[in-house]
Amino acid sequence: MIEAKETVAIVGALGTQGASVIRTLKSSPMTSQWKMRALTSSPQSDSARALSEQANISIVYCDVNEPETIREAFQGCTHIFANTAFHGGTLFAKGQQAAEELEHGHSMNLLRAAAERKSLKHLIRSTLTDSYASSQGKWKVPHFVSKQGANAYILQVDTLTTTQRGNYKSQAGEPEVDKSTLMAIGVYGSNFRNHSYRLVKKYAKDEYVVQLLCLPDVPFSIAGDENENVGILVRAIFEQPEKSIGTWIACESEHISCRQWVACLDAAAKSQGVQTSITFEECTTCNLSKRDGAS
Repeated sequence: MIEAKETVAIVGALGTQGASVIRTLKSSPMTSQWKMRALTSSPQSDSARALSEQANISIVYCDVNEPETIREAFQGCTHIFANTAFHGGTLFAKGQQAAEELEHGHSMNLLRAAAERKSLKHLIRSTLTDSYASSQGKWKVPHFVSKQGANAYILQVDTLTTTQRGNYKSQAGEPEVDKSTLMAIGVYGSNFRNHSYRLVKKYAKDEYVVQLLCLPDVPFSIAGDENENVGILVRAIFEQPEKSIGTWIACESEHISCRQWVACLDAAAKSQGVQTSITFEECTTCNLSKRDGAS
């Protein structure tokens, strides 16, 4: 049961997802009076100081590399929003396995600390689905694979890849499946502003293509505006725990294919009076290398 006075810890409070969660919880009549702990490793930053000036928000130091800081930050919390980041710098400096193990370690530090808190009513883990399992072992996407050990820990299942089995150790009694929700985040809407999604002009006048390493008609999950939608879904999950605890919830505004998405982009351009044609073109890594080398 949701009460007027609860205490929620938001991991990564200064990031995109954490900030969205705080804004939305503060705007809801049901959760606006909750005490909010904004967890960050940079409590002296300008962003943290600005956030601390808002009512019912306290800035709490928390380093996901240091379990003791997590345990202290979670003390007395009834609700937790847990989010971890995949470190691209580690991927390029030390390789895929090192990057996967780093995020896995951060995730497990958070979950084990949460499992110690008897006050906990509901934990939401922001995560991704298992690309390796869903592709029948064809695709081991690093920032997807790195999250699966902690997902299995929560759901008390053993569906891990060979690489992850070395990282994941089941410990009876620790998983909080009866208090947790796995929230799978779709592609951020802002991703479509990135270099990889840019329009490429064809030889014909006013004709453009979007070239991606994707099959044209396979649908994928889009989160829409991540600055708004992540928080909206987290609020709905916390307010209706009976519908979400112990299972997966998808954070998506659309479930469409690349061809459909580009068709929407073309229609939007035309609605603004832009007389052009935009189509989708599937390509290979070789095509992308040539394209980017020429840009």
